[in-house]
Amino acid sequence: MPQKAGDSGRLMELLTRTALV
Repeated sequence: MPQKAGDSGRLMELLTRTALV
């Protein structure tokens, strides 16, 4: 399911953003 992959990408982006802050 491509939707799950998109969710994973979004989660990774959020983590990266939190680490940047």
